Amino acid sequence: MNQGPNITFQYLAKTENEAAVELLVAGLDSKSEKTHRWSLRALLQRRSESGHIEVFKRLSRFDQEDQEIIAEHPARLVRIVAEALKDPNPKAVQKACATVQKFRLYDAVPALISQLVQENNPHQPMLAEAVFKLVESFYAELSGDDCDRKRRDMSGLRDRITLDLEDAVRKFHRHRQPEAVEALLLLAKQKNVTLRDMLSRPDEASYDSIVELLRSSEQGGVMRLLLGLLEDPKAPLAVADVIGSRTDAKFVSHLAKTVGPKPPRSIAESLQRIRSILWADASHPVFKELDDEAQQGAIQILLHSSMDERSIAPVLSYLAKHGKPRGREAALRALAGNKQPHINKLFVEALGDEDPGVRAAAIVQLRPRQVSGSLSLLIAMVDDDHDEVLAALREAMPEFSFQQFLANFDDMPEELRPVSGHLVMKIDTNCPAKLEHEMKRPSPVGRRRAILAALSMGLVHALEKRIIELLQDEDHIVRVAAAKALADCKSAPSWEALRDAMLDRSYVVQEAAEESLQRISSSLLQHCHAEAHNAGNEAGSDPETATATADADTPAAPLEGAAR
Repeated sequence: MNQGPNITFQYLAKTENEAAVELLVAGLDSKSEKTHRWSLRALLQRRSESGHIEVFKRLSRFDQEDQEIIAEHPARLVRIVAEALKDPNPKAVQKACATVQKFRLYDAVPALISQLVQENNPHQPMLAEAVFKLVESFYAELSGDDCDRKRRDMSGLRDRITLDLEDAVRKFHRHRQPEAVEALLLLAKQKNVTLRDMLSRPDEASYDSIVELLRSSEQGGVMRLLLGLLEDPKAPLAVADVIGSRTDAKFVSHLAKTVGPKPPRSIAESLQRIRSILWADASHPVFKELDDEAQQGAIQILLHSSMDERSIAPVLSYLAKHGKPRGREAALRALAGNKQPHINKLFVEALGDEDPGVRAAAIVQLRPRQVSGSLSLLIAMVDDDHDEVLAALREAMPEFSFQQFLANFDDMPEELRPVSGHLVMKIDTNCPAKLEHEMKRPSPVGRRRAILAALSMGLVHALEKRIIELLQDEDHIVRVAAAKALADCKSAPSWEALRDAMLDRSYVVQEAAEESLQRISSSLLQHCHAEAHNAGNEAGSDPETATATADADTPAAPLEGAAR
Protein backbone atom coordinates (compact mmCIF):
# COMPACT_ATOMS: atom_id res chain seq x y z
CA MET A 1 0.00 0.00 0.00
CA ASN A 2 1.20 3.52 -0.81
CA GLN A 3 2.05 4.95 2.62
CA GLY A 4 1.73 8.57 1.52
CA PRO A 5 -2.06 8.73 0.99
CA ASN A 6 -2.63 6.45 3.94
CA ILE A 7 -0.75 8.75 6.29
CA THR A 8 -2.59 11.73 4.86
CA PHE A 9 -6.04 10.27 5.53
CA GLN A 10 -4.99 9.26 9.00
CA TYR A 11 -4.06 12.86 9.68
CA LEU A 12 -7.37 14.11 8.23
CA ALA A 13 -9.26 11.71 10.51
CA LYS A 14 -7.56 13.04 13.66
CA THR A 15 -6.96 16.73 13.07
CA GLU A 16 -9.16 19.25 14.89
CA ASN A 17 -9.19 21.49 11.86
CA GLU A 18 -12.78 21.44 10.57
CA ALA A 19 -11.52 22.18 7.06
CA ALA A 20 -10.55 18.52 6.92
CA VAL A 21 -14.27 17.61 6.84
CA GLU A 22 -14.76 19.49 3.57
CA LEU A 23 -11.82 17.65 1.99
CA LEU A 24 -13.13 14.27 3.16
CA VAL A 25 -16.68 14.99 1.96
CA ALA A 26 -15.25 15.84 -1.45
CA GLY A 27 -13.33 12.56 -1.28
CA LEU A 28 -16.63 10.71 -0.79
CA ASP A 29 -17.61 11.70 -4.35
CA SER A 30 -14.22 10.86 -5.83
CA LYS A 31 -14.17 8.51 -8.81
CA SER A 32 -11.17 6.81 -7.24
CA GLU A 33 -12.40 3.84 -5.26
CA LYS A 34 -9.49 4.03 -2.81
CA THR A 35 -9.93 7.74 -2.20
CA HIS A 36 -13.66 7.26 -1.71
CA ARG A 37 -13.21 4.51 0.91
CA TRP A 38 -10.35 6.26 2.72
CA SER A 39 -12.52 9.38 2.95
CA LEU A 40 -15.51 7.38 4.26
CA ARG A 41 -13.46 5.66 6.92
CA ALA A 42 -11.83 8.93 8.01
CA LEU A 43 -15.18 10.74 8.28
CA LEU A 44 -16.60 7.96 10.46
CA GLN A 45 -13.55 8.13 12.71
CA ARG A 46 -14.13 11.83 13.29
CA ARG A 47 -16.78 13.13 15.69
CA SER A 48 -17.94 15.78 13.27
CA GLU A 49 -21.73 15.59 12.91
CA SER A 50 -21.67 17.52 9.65
CA GLY A 51 -19.49 14.81 8.11
CA HIS A 52 -21.85 12.09 9.35
CA ILE A 53 -24.79 13.91 7.78
CA GLU A 54 -23.03 13.77 4.44
CA VAL A 55 -22.46 10.04 4.85
CA PHE A 56 -26.16 9.57 5.69
CA LYS A 57 -27.19 11.53 2.57
CA ARG A 58 -25.19 9.19 0.34
CA LEU A 59 -26.25 5.85 1.90
CA SER A 60 -28.27 4.80 -1.13
CA ARG A 61 -25.17 5.13 -3.35
CA PHE A 62 -22.86 3.02 -1.19
CA ASP A 63 -22.01 -0.54 -2.16
CA GLN A 64 -21.63 -3.55 0.14
CA GLU A 65 -18.03 -2.80 1.08
CA ASP A 66 -18.97 0.77 1.99
CA GLN A 67 -21.79 -0.50 4.17
CA GLU A 68 -19.39 -2.84 5.96
CA ILE A 69 -17.18 0.15 6.76
CA ILE A 70 -20.19 2.02 8.16
CA ALA A 71 -21.18 -1.05 10.21
CA GLU A 72 -17.85 -0.72 12.03
CA HIS A 73 -19.00 2.66 13.42
CA PRO A 74 -22.82 2.43 13.64
CA ALA A 75 -23.07 4.85 16.58
CA ARG A 76 -22.00 7.73 14.27
CA LEU A 77 -25.40 7.56 12.57
CA VAL A 78 -27.60 7.52 15.70
CA ARG A 79 -27.89 11.29 16.17
CA ILE A 80 -28.39 11.82 12.45
CA VAL A 81 -31.18 9.23 12.37
CA ALA A 82 -32.80 10.72 15.49
CA GLU A 83 -33.07 14.07 13.72
CA ALA A 84 -34.34 12.50 10.51
CA LEU A 85 -37.15 10.77 12.44
CA LYS A 86 -38.52 14.21 13.34
CA ASP A 87 -38.82 15.18 9.69
CA PRO A 88 -42.47 15.54 8.59
CA ASN A 89 -41.51 14.11 5.18
CA PRO A 90 -42.46 10.40 5.19
CA LYS A 91 -39.57 9.56 2.84
CA ALA A 92 -37.06 10.99 5.30
CA VAL A 93 -38.61 8.95 8.12
CA GLN A 94 -38.67 5.85 5.93
CA LYS A 95 -34.98 6.29 5.15
CA ALA A 96 -34.17 6.76 8.84
CA CYS A 97 -36.13 3.62 9.78
CA ALA A 98 -34.42 1.61 7.05
CA THR A 99 -31.01 2.80 8.28
CA VAL A 100 -31.87 1.82 11.84
CA GLN A 101 -32.77 -1.69 10.73
CA LYS A 102 -29.92 -2.18 8.27
CA PHE A 103 -27.15 -1.14 10.63
CA ARG A 104 -28.88 -2.36 13.80
CA LEU A 105 -28.75 1.00 15.53
CA TYR A 106 -29.97 -0.25 18.90
CA ASP A 107 -29.07 3.07 20.50
CA ALA A 108 -31.70 4.67 18.28
CA VAL A 109 -34.57 2.88 20.09
CA PRO A 110 -35.26 5.85 22.43
CA ALA A 111 -35.53 8.18 19.42
CA LEU A 112 -37.90 5.79 17.63
CA ILE A 113 -40.15 5.42 20.66
CA SER A 114 -40.07 9.14 21.39
CA GLN A 115 -41.62 9.75 17.97
CA LEU A 116 -43.93 6.72 18.22
CA VAL A 117 -45.67 7.89 21.39
CA GLN A 118 -46.40 11.36 20.03
CA GLU A 119 -50.13 11.54 19.52
CA ASN A 120 -51.37 12.00 15.96
CA ASN A 121 -47.97 11.23 14.49
CA PRO A 122 -48.82 9.99 10.95
CA HIS A 123 -45.66 7.87 10.85
CA GLN A 124 -46.58 5.66 13.83
CA PRO A 125 -47.10 2.41 11.83
CA MET A 126 -43.71 2.86 10.15
CA LEU A 127 -42.02 3.67 13.45
CA ALA A 128 -43.65 0.72 15.24
CA GLU A 129 -42.52 -1.68 12.54
CA ALA A 130 -38.97 -0.32 12.77
CA VAL A 131 -38.99 -0.81 16.54
CA PHE A 132 -40.16 -4.39 16.19
CA LYS A 133 -37.68 -5.30 13.44
CA LEU A 134 -34.83 -3.78 15.42
CA VAL A 135 -35.79 -5.65 18.59
CA GLU A 136 -36.21 -8.84 16.57
CA SER A 137 -32.62 -8.46 15.34
CA PHE A 138 -31.41 -7.78 18.85
CA TYR A 139 -33.19 -10.87 20.18
CA ALA A 140 -31.56 -12.99 17.45
CA GLU A 141 -28.15 -11.81 18.66
CA LEU A 142 -29.12 -12.25 22.29
CA SER A 143 -30.35 -15.82 21.84
CA GLY A 144 -27.39 -16.82 19.69
CA ASP A 145 -29.44 -17.36 16.52
CA ASP A 146 -27.45 -14.64 14.79
CA CYS A 147 -23.71 -14.95 15.25
CA ASP A 148 -22.73 -12.23 12.77
CA ARG A 149 -22.52 -9.57 15.43
CA LYS A 150 -21.90 -9.86 19.13
CA ARG A 151 -21.88 -7.04 21.62
CA ARG A 152 -20.07 -7.14 24.91
CA ASP A 153 -22.77 -5.80 27.23
CA MET A 154 -25.82 -7.52 25.79
CA SER A 155 -27.49 -7.77 29.20
CA GLY A 156 -27.18 -4.07 29.96
CA LEU A 157 -28.32 -3.13 26.48
CA ARG A 158 -31.31 -5.44 26.87
CA ASP A 159 -32.32 -3.72 30.10
CA ARG A 160 -32.09 -0.27 28.50
CA ILE A 161 -34.13 -1.27 25.45
CA THR A 162 -36.70 -2.98 27.69
CA LEU A 163 -37.20 0.21 29.70
CA ASP A 164 -37.86 2.17 26.51
CA LEU A 165 -40.32 -0.47 25.32
CA GLU A 166 -42.14 -0.42 28.66
CA ASP A 167 -42.68 3.30 28.16
CA ALA A 168 -44.09 2.67 24.69
CA VAL A 169 -46.55 0.07 26.00
CA ARG A 170 -47.63 2.26 28.92
CA LYS A 171 -48.51 4.90 26.35
CA PHE A 172 -50.26 2.41 24.10
CA HIS A 173 -53.38 4.58 24.08
CA ARG A 174 -51.44 7.19 22.11
CA HIS A 175 -50.38 5.01 19.19
CA ARG A 176 -52.32 1.66 19.29
CA GLN A 177 -49.49 -0.15 17.52
CA PRO A 178 -49.29 -3.87 18.52
CA GLU A 179 -45.77 -4.16 17.08
CA ALA A 180 -44.47 -2.16 20.05
CA VAL A 181 -46.22 -4.54 22.43
CA GLU A 182 -44.81 -7.60 20.67
CA ALA A 183 -41.34 -6.07 20.85
CA LEU A 184 -41.67 -5.82 24.63
CA LEU A 185 -42.95 -9.40 24.89
CA LEU A 186 -40.03 -10.56 22.79
CA LEU A 187 -37.47 -9.00 25.09
CA ALA A 188 -39.08 -8.90 28.56
CA LYS A 189 -38.09 -11.32 31.29
CA GLN A 190 -40.72 -13.33 33.12
CA LYS A 191 -40.38 -11.25 36.28
CA ASN A 192 -40.90 -7.94 34.44
CA VAL A 193 -42.96 -5.88 36.90
CA THR A 194 -44.51 -3.58 34.29
CA LEU A 195 -45.70 -6.43 32.12
CA ARG A 196 -47.13 -8.40 35.05
CA ASP A 197 -48.90 -5.31 36.29
CA MET A 198 -50.54 -4.69 32.91
CA LEU A 199 -51.56 -8.35 32.64
CA SER A 200 -53.31 -8.00 35.99
CA ARG A 201 -55.38 -5.01 34.88
CA PRO A 202 -57.96 -5.74 32.18
CA ASP A 203 -58.83 -2.04 32.08
CA GLU A 204 -55.30 -1.20 30.91
CA ALA A 205 -55.27 0.10 27.31
CA SER A 206 -52.65 -2.42 26.23
CA TYR A 207 -54.23 -5.42 28.03
CA ASP A 208 -56.14 -6.85 25.06
CA SER A 209 -53.18 -6.44 22.76
CA ILE A 210 -50.82 -8.15 25.23
CA VAL A 211 -53.19 -11.09 25.72
CA GLU A 212 -53.84 -11.47 22.00
CA LEU A 213 -50.13 -11.46 21.16
CA LEU A 214 -49.36 -13.97 23.92
CA ARG A 215 -52.07 -16.14 22.41
CA SER A 216 -51.03 -15.84 18.77
CA SER A 217 -47.39 -14.76 18.37
CA GLU A 218 -45.08 -17.40 16.93
CA GLN A 219 -41.98 -15.49 17.97
CA GLY A 220 -39.63 -17.72 19.95
CA GLY A 221 -39.06 -15.01 22.55
CA VAL A 222 -42.77 -14.58 23.19
CA MET A 223 -43.22 -18.33 23.62
CA ARG A 224 -40.27 -18.45 25.99
CA LEU A 225 -41.78 -15.63 28.03
CA LEU A 226 -45.11 -17.44 28.26
CA LEU A 227 -43.47 -20.72 29.26
CA GLY A 228 -41.35 -18.84 31.79
CA LEU A 229 -44.50 -17.35 33.34
CA LEU A 230 -45.86 -20.90 33.62
CA GLU A 231 -43.12 -21.66 36.14
CA ASP A 232 -44.55 -19.01 38.48
CA PRO A 233 -47.80 -20.08 40.23
CA LYS A 234 -48.36 -16.44 41.19
CA ALA A 235 -48.30 -15.14 37.62
CA PRO A 236 -51.42 -13.21 36.51
CA LEU A 237 -54.41 -15.50 35.91
CA ALA A 238 -54.54 -14.28 32.31
CA VAL A 239 -51.38 -16.32 31.67
CA ALA A 240 -53.17 -19.60 32.50
CA ASP A 241 -56.08 -18.66 30.25
CA VAL A 242 -53.74 -17.86 27.36
CA ILE A 243 -51.82 -21.12 27.74
CA GLY A 244 -55.05 -23.08 27.65
CA SER A 245 -56.24 -21.24 24.54
CA ARG A 246 -53.19 -21.80 22.31
CA THR A 247 -53.58 -24.68 19.85
CA ASP A 248 -50.65 -24.15 17.47
CA ALA A 249 -48.51 -27.28 17.33
CA LYS A 250 -45.22 -25.42 17.86
CA PHE A 251 -46.31 -23.88 21.14
CA VAL A 252 -48.18 -26.95 22.41
CA SER A 253 -45.11 -29.07 21.72
CA HIS A 254 -42.81 -26.67 23.61
CA LEU A 255 -45.36 -26.42 26.43
CA ALA A 256 -45.69 -30.20 26.73
CA LYS A 257 -41.92 -30.72 26.76
CA THR A 258 -41.53 -27.99 29.39
CA VAL A 259 -44.09 -29.78 31.58
CA GLY A 260 -42.53 -33.20 30.91
CA PRO A 261 -43.61 -36.61 32.22
CA LYS A 262 -43.05 -35.47 35.82
CA PRO A 263 -43.78 -31.73 36.10
CA PRO A 264 -41.96 -29.77 38.82
CA ARG A 265 -44.09 -28.60 41.70
CA SER A 266 -44.21 -24.96 40.58
CA ILE A 267 -45.43 -25.91 37.10
CA ALA A 268 -47.93 -28.39 38.53
CA GLU A 269 -49.41 -25.61 40.68
CA SER A 270 -49.64 -23.29 37.68
CA LEU A 271 -51.36 -25.96 35.59
CA GLN A 272 -54.08 -26.24 38.23
CA ARG A 273 -55.12 -22.69 37.33
CA ILE A 274 -55.89 -23.68 33.72
CA ARG A 275 -59.66 -23.98 33.50
CA SER A 276 -59.99 -25.11 29.90
CA ILE A 277 -57.70 -26.42 27.14
CA LEU A 278 -58.85 -25.89 23.56
CA TRP A 279 -56.84 -28.80 22.18
CA ALA A 280 -58.33 -31.22 24.73
CA ASP A 281 -60.36 -32.96 22.06
CA ALA A 282 -59.70 -36.46 20.73
CA SER A 283 -60.18 -35.24 17.17
CA HIS A 284 -57.82 -32.27 17.46
CA PRO A 285 -55.07 -32.42 14.78
CA VAL A 286 -52.37 -31.16 17.16
CA PHE A 287 -51.82 -34.66 18.57
CA LYS A 288 -50.47 -35.90 15.24
CA GLU A 289 -47.80 -33.21 15.42
CA LEU A 290 -46.56 -34.18 18.89
CA ASP A 291 -43.70 -36.63 19.34
CA ASP A 292 -43.32 -39.18 22.15
CA GLU A 293 -41.98 -36.72 24.70
CA ALA A 294 -44.57 -34.07 23.89
CA GLN A 295 -47.48 -36.51 24.17
CA GLN A 296 -46.30 -37.52 27.61
CA GLY A 297 -46.21 -33.88 28.66
CA ALA A 298 -49.61 -33.18 27.08
CA ILE A 299 -51.14 -35.91 29.24
CA GLN A 300 -49.63 -34.33 32.35
CA ILE A 301 -51.10 -30.97 31.35
CA LEU A 302 -54.55 -32.55 31.14
CA LEU A 303 -54.16 -34.37 34.45
CA HIS A 304 -52.93 -31.34 36.39
CA SER A 305 -55.39 -28.85 34.93
CA SER A 306 -58.73 -27.99 36.52
CA MET A 307 -60.64 -29.88 33.83
CA ASP A 308 -62.82 -32.70 35.13
CA GLU A 309 -62.15 -36.39 34.46
CA ARG A 310 -65.08 -36.77 32.06
CA SER A 311 -63.66 -34.07 29.80
CA ILE A 312 -60.19 -35.51 29.50
CA ALA A 313 -61.08 -39.24 29.43
CA PRO A 314 -61.87 -39.26 25.67
CA VAL A 315 -58.49 -37.67 24.91
CA LEU A 316 -56.66 -40.19 27.10
CA SER A 317 -58.58 -43.03 25.45
CA TYR A 318 -57.62 -41.73 22.02
CA LEU A 319 -53.94 -41.47 22.94
CA ALA A 320 -54.01 -44.94 24.53
CA LYS A 321 -54.96 -46.35 21.13
CA HIS A 322 -53.47 -43.97 18.57
CA GLY A 323 -50.67 -42.10 20.33
CA LYS A 324 -46.94 -42.57 19.99
CA PRO A 325 -45.49 -45.47 22.10
CA ARG A 326 -44.67 -43.37 25.15
CA GLY A 327 -47.91 -41.46 24.68
CA ARG A 328 -49.89 -44.72 24.68
CA GLU A 329 -48.08 -45.89 27.79
CA ALA A 330 -48.62 -42.60 29.64
CA ALA A 331 -52.31 -42.55 28.64
CA LEU A 332 -52.88 -46.05 30.02
CA ARG A 333 -51.23 -45.12 33.30
CA ALA A 334 -53.34 -41.96 33.45
CA LEU A 335 -56.50 -44.02 32.96
CA ALA A 336 -55.68 -46.30 35.89
CA GLY A 337 -58.09 -44.45 38.16
CA ASN A 338 -60.91 -44.47 35.62
CA LYS A 339 -63.06 -47.49 36.55
CA GLN A 340 -65.61 -47.20 33.74
CA PRO A 341 -66.20 -50.66 32.19
CA HIS A 342 -65.54 -49.57 28.60
CA ILE A 343 -62.03 -48.48 29.60
CA ASN A 344 -61.22 -52.12 30.47
CA LYS A 345 -61.30 -52.95 26.78
CA LEU A 346 -58.40 -50.54 26.17
CA PHE A 347 -56.23 -52.38 28.67
CA VAL A 348 -57.04 -55.80 27.21
CA GLU A 349 -56.30 -54.56 23.68
CA ALA A 350 -53.03 -53.01 24.88
CA LEU A 351 -51.75 -56.49 25.80
CA GLY A 352 -51.17 -56.98 22.08
CA ASP A 353 -49.42 -53.64 21.56
CA GLU A 354 -46.15 -53.74 19.64
CA ASP A 355 -44.38 -51.72 22.34
CA PRO A 356 -43.31 -53.60 25.51
CA GLY A 357 -43.71 -50.49 27.68
CA VAL A 358 -47.35 -50.21 26.63
CA ARG A 359 -47.93 -53.90 27.32
CA ALA A 360 -46.36 -53.50 30.75
CA ALA A 361 -48.60 -50.54 31.57
CA ALA A 362 -51.66 -52.66 30.73
CA ILE A 363 -50.48 -55.76 32.60
CA VAL A 364 -50.31 -54.11 36.02
CA GLN A 365 -53.89 -52.83 35.72
CA LEU A 366 -55.78 -55.97 34.70
CA ARG A 367 -56.29 -57.52 38.13
CA PRO A 368 -56.90 -54.25 40.05
CA ARG A 369 -59.59 -53.45 37.48
CA GLN A 370 -61.07 -56.95 37.99
CA VAL A 371 -61.01 -57.67 34.26
CA SER A 372 -62.71 -60.96 33.52
CA GLY A 373 -60.17 -63.76 32.97
CA SER A 374 -57.30 -61.44 33.91
CA LEU A 375 -55.14 -64.22 35.41
CA SER A 376 -55.43 -66.29 32.24
CA LEU A 377 -54.55 -63.24 30.14
CA LEU A 378 -51.50 -62.58 32.29
CA ILE A 379 -50.33 -66.19 32.19
CA ALA A 380 -50.52 -66.03 28.40
CA MET A 381 -47.97 -63.18 28.54
CA VAL A 382 -45.19 -65.10 30.30
CA ASP A 383 -43.41 -66.00 27.06
CA ASP A 384 -42.76 -62.28 26.43
CA ASP A 385 -39.03 -61.86 27.10
CA HIS A 386 -38.92 -58.04 27.41
CA ASP A 387 -37.66 -56.80 30.77
CA GLU A 388 -40.50 -54.25 31.17
CA VAL A 389 -43.13 -56.92 30.60
CA LEU A 390 -41.52 -59.41 32.96
CA ALA A 391 -41.21 -56.78 35.68
CA ALA A 392 -44.90 -55.93 35.22
CA LEU A 393 -45.86 -59.62 35.43
CA ARG A 394 -43.93 -59.97 38.69
CA GLU A 395 -45.87 -57.02 40.06
CA ALA A 396 -49.21 -58.23 38.72
CA MET A 397 -48.81 -61.85 39.87
CA PRO A 398 -46.98 -61.76 43.22
CA GLU A 399 -48.07 -65.32 43.95
CA PHE A 400 -45.74 -66.41 41.14
CA SER A 401 -42.69 -64.74 42.57
CA PHE A 402 -39.66 -66.90 43.29
CA GLN A 403 -39.84 -66.47 47.06
CA GLN A 404 -43.58 -67.12 47.12
CA PHE A 405 -43.13 -70.23 44.98
CA LEU A 406 -40.51 -71.63 47.38
CA ALA A 407 -42.59 -70.73 50.43
CA ASN A 408 -45.61 -72.66 49.06
CA PHE A 409 -43.65 -75.42 47.37
CA ASP A 410 -44.01 -78.16 50.00
CA ASP A 411 -47.77 -77.62 50.33
CA MET A 412 -48.35 -77.40 46.58
CA PRO A 413 -49.94 -80.40 44.84
CA GLU A 414 -47.21 -82.20 42.91
CA GLU A 415 -49.08 -81.95 39.61
CA LEU A 416 -49.21 -78.13 39.93
CA ARG A 417 -45.51 -77.68 40.62
CA PRO A 418 -44.34 -77.85 36.98
CA VAL A 419 -47.01 -75.37 35.86
CA SER A 420 -46.26 -72.91 38.62
CA GLY A 421 -42.53 -73.45 38.27
CA HIS A 422 -42.66 -72.74 34.55
CA LEU A 423 -44.50 -69.47 35.18
CA VAL A 424 -42.09 -68.39 37.88
CA MET A 425 -39.08 -69.26 35.73
CA LYS A 426 -40.50 -67.28 32.79
CA ILE A 427 -41.37 -64.24 34.88
CA ASP A 428 -38.17 -64.15 36.95
CA THR A 429 -35.20 -64.61 34.63
CA ASN A 430 -32.84 -64.66 37.62
CA CYS A 431 -34.21 -67.95 38.94
CA PRO A 432 -31.05 -70.04 38.23
CA ALA A 433 -28.88 -67.77 40.36
CA LYS A 434 -31.47 -67.67 43.13
CA LEU A 435 -31.82 -71.48 43.12
CA GLU A 436 -28.06 -71.91 43.28
CA HIS A 437 -28.02 -69.62 46.29
CA GLU A 438 -30.78 -71.69 47.93
CA MET A 439 -28.80 -74.87 47.29
CA LYS A 440 -26.04 -73.48 49.51
CA ARG A 441 -28.27 -72.91 52.53
CA PRO A 442 -27.33 -74.54 55.85
CA SER A 443 -30.71 -76.24 56.12
CA PRO A 444 -30.88 -79.59 54.30
CA VAL A 445 -34.64 -79.08 53.90
CA GLY A 446 -33.94 -75.82 52.06
CA ARG A 447 -31.32 -77.45 49.83
CA ARG A 448 -33.70 -80.33 48.99
CA ARG A 449 -36.52 -77.89 48.24
CA ALA A 450 -34.26 -75.91 45.90
CA ILE A 451 -33.34 -79.05 43.94
CA LEU A 452 -36.98 -80.10 43.55
CA ALA A 453 -37.92 -76.54 42.59
CA ALA A 454 -35.26 -76.58 39.87
CA LEU A 455 -36.77 -79.83 38.64
CA SER A 456 -40.25 -78.26 38.50
CA MET A 457 -38.92 -75.23 36.64
CA GLY A 458 -36.98 -77.26 34.09
CA LEU A 459 -33.70 -75.74 35.24
CA VAL A 460 -31.84 -78.91 36.23
CA HIS A 461 -29.65 -78.77 33.13
CA ALA A 462 -28.70 -75.14 33.89
CA LEU A 463 -27.71 -76.16 37.44
CA GLU A 464 -26.32 -79.59 36.58
CA LYS A 465 -22.86 -78.97 38.00
CA ARG A 466 -24.18 -77.81 41.37
CA ILE A 467 -26.71 -80.66 41.61
CA ILE A 468 -23.99 -83.23 40.85
CA GLU A 469 -22.03 -81.75 43.76
CA LEU A 470 -25.07 -82.24 45.99
CA LEU A 471 -24.94 -86.01 45.32
CA GLN A 472 -22.13 -85.84 47.89
CA ASP A 473 -24.21 -83.84 50.41
CA GLU A 474 -23.98 -84.95 54.03
CA ASP A 475 -27.77 -85.33 54.27
CA HIS A 476 -29.30 -88.30 52.46
CA ILE A 477 -32.59 -86.46 51.66
CA VAL A 478 -30.60 -83.91 49.67
CA ARG A 479 -28.74 -86.70 47.86
CA VAL A 480 -32.01 -88.46 47.02
CA ALA A 481 -33.44 -85.23 45.56
CA ALA A 482 -30.26 -84.67 43.54
CA ALA A 483 -30.35 -88.22 42.16
CA LYS A 484 -33.99 -87.85 41.10
CA ALA A 485 -33.37 -84.46 39.51
CA LEU A 486 -30.45 -85.64 37.38
CA ALA A 487 -32.79 -87.91 35.45
CA ASP A 488 -33.52 -84.76 33.43
CA CYS A 489 -29.89 -84.65 32.25
CA LYS A 490 -28.50 -87.05 29.67
CA SER A 491 -24.90 -85.85 29.74
CA ALA A 492 -21.87 -87.99 30.52
CA PRO A 493 -21.09 -86.13 33.81
CA SER A 494 -24.63 -86.81 35.12
CA TRP A 495 -24.47 -90.46 34.02
CA GLU A 496 -21.14 -90.97 35.77
CA ALA A 497 -22.32 -89.21 38.92
CA LEU A 498 -25.48 -91.35 39.10
CA ARG A 499 -23.43 -94.48 38.50
CA ASP A 500 -21.18 -93.55 41.43
CA ALA A 501 -24.29 -92.89 43.53
CA MET A 502 -25.22 -96.55 43.09
CA LEU A 503 -22.54 -97.17 45.73
CA ASP A 504 -23.98 -94.59 48.17
CA ARG A 505 -24.15 -95.67 51.81
CA SER A 506 -27.91 -94.96 51.80
CA TYR A 507 -30.15 -97.55 50.18
CA VAL A 508 -32.78 -94.92 49.22
CA VAL A 509 -30.10 -92.90 47.43
CA GLN A 510 -29.03 -96.03 45.55
CA GLU A 511 -32.66 -96.65 44.51
CA ALA A 512 -33.10 -93.06 43.35
CA ALA A 513 -29.88 -93.23 41.32
CA GLU A 514 -30.89 -96.54 39.72
CA GLU A 515 -34.33 -95.18 38.82
CA SER A 516 -32.79 -92.10 37.19
CA LEU A 517 -30.33 -94.19 35.19
CA GLN A 518 -33.18 -96.34 33.93
CA ARG A 519 -35.18 -93.26 32.95
CA ILE A 520 -32.18 -91.89 31.06
CA SER A 521 -31.68 -95.23 29.26
CA SER A 522 -35.35 -95.44 28.37
CA SER A 523 -35.32 -91.92 27.06
CA LEU A 524 -32.27 -92.61 24.91
CA LEU A 525 -33.89 -95.77 23.48
CA GLN A 526 -37.07 -93.91 22.58
CA HIS A 527 -34.99 -91.20 20.94
CA CYS A 528 -33.04 -93.74 18.86
CA HIS A 529 -36.21 -95.60 17.83
CA ALA A 530 -37.82 -92.36 16.75
CA GLU A 531 -34.78 -91.41 14.67
CA ALA A 532 -34.67 -94.84 13.07
CA HIS A 533 -38.36 -94.70 12.28
CA ASN A 534 -37.96 -91.30 10.62
CA ALA A 535 -34.90 -92.49 8.70
CA GLY A 536 -36.76 -95.58 7.50
CA ASN A 537 -39.69 -93.54 6.26
CA GLU A 538 -37.39 -91.20 4.38
CA ALA A 539 -35.45 -94.09 2.74
CA GLY A 540 -38.54 -96.19 2.01
CA SER A 541 -37.13 -99.11 4.05
CA ASP A 542 -38.88 -101.44 6.52
CA PRO A 543 -39.23 -99.59 9.86
CA GLU A 544 -38.77 -102.82 11.81
CA THR A 545 -35.42 -103.47 10.08
CA ALA A 546 -34.31 -99.92 10.80
CA THR A 547 -35.34 -100.30 14.46
CA ALA A 548 -33.44 -103.53 14.80
CA THR A 549 -30.34 -101.88 13.41
CA ALA A 550 -30.77 -98.98 15.85
CA ASP A 551 -31.15 -101.38 18.78
CA ALA A 552 -27.91 -103.06 17.84
CA ASP A 553 -26.02 -99.73 17.74
CA THR A 554 -27.57 -97.93 20.73
CA PRO A 555 -25.54 -97.62 23.97
CA ALA A 556 -28.69 -98.15 26.01
CA ALA A 557 -28.09 -101.86 26.63
CA PRO A 558 -24.65 -101.43 28.20
CA LEU A 559 -26.03 -98.54 30.24
CA GLU A 560 -28.84 -100.67 31.57
CA GLY A 561 -26.35 -103.45 32.35
CA ALA A 562 -24.20 -101.04 34.25
CA ALA A 563 -27.25 -99.89 36.14
CA ARG A 564 -28.12 -103.43 37.16
